[in-house]
Amino acid sequence: VARNSGCRCQSARCAAGAAGDAFEARLAAPMSWKLSDTAKAESKFVSTLRGLAPVDEATATQVVACFAAAAEDDALAGSLEGWAPALQAAAADCGFDDLDDEVAEEVVARLVRAEVILPSSPGPDPTPSPGAHVVAVLEEDGEWHDAMVREVLGEGRYVVVFTEWGKPQEVAAEDLLSLEAVAPDDDDEGPALGRGACELCARVMPLTFHHLIPKETHGKYLGKALPAGVEGAPTRDFLNAHGMRVCRPCHDQIHRLAPNAVLAERFNTRERVREDPRVEKYVAYAARQRVRGTHA
Repeated sequence: VARNSGCRCQSARCAAGAAGDAFEARLAAPMSWKLSDTAKAESKFVSTLRGLAPVDEATATQVVACFAAAAEDDALAGSLEGWAPALQAAAADCGFDDLDDEVAEEVVARLVRAEVILPSSPGPDPTPSPGAHVVAVLEEDGEWHDAMVREVLGEGRYVVVFTEWGKPQEVAAEDLLSLEAVAPDDDDEGPALGRGACELCARVMPLTFHHLIPKETHGKYLGKALPAGVEGAPTRDFLNAHGMRVCRPCHDQIHRLAPNAVLAERFNTRERVREDPRVEKYVAYAARQRVRGTHA
């Protein structure tokens, strides 16, 4: 059934009229934004796009996955102004070139109101403030140790005090991690596998299985083409077996990299996970930590 995108867009703008001023105010507000990575949010994104543009479900789903990768760009985080052009670019990358400016802007506006695009707190490695507990690289041994931020110098420089020795030291941003970035969360994805050596940090700990193509995305690839760079067959057996044996903290860190749709497209091999700078930074810290008890 053909859709008249111009008429649908005008109708949508009329329906959204009362909220228009509020959206414009949020558009200009100096805040960070992020794309929700829940399955419900992804479904809402797909239905919103299909409701405003002449696109089938498969293409819409692909556009959403491409846009999720673009939304990880820091250039988008600080303002909503770039989100509509980024959505158009993602659509064009997926072979859909008919997403005009007004429709793209209305899609973004509706996603903001539906809290699919929502204000974001600082990311997993926010700029620490004085008094924040962090881990930082000690210049004497080049290793990560617990510390506290004493002063923010600006231009990516900090003064920290190492808690074990009371030693102050100036460090660069790349040699400092907030504890939020290294603390495990409560994600329960992946079966327990008993104790063994983690494929990331090499610590002998209770292991879980991380699906390199997350299970909730299997339907996109089953019986079809696998993501670029993944060698195997698009069968249920392969998708269920294609993964890594990792400890719970490392498993949680992988899931902090991106939503599942993006993990499936960009972090779908052991090498791609290991080569990410955020993973390298975390593993350097985690490998030094003493294993306590049997926490999974």
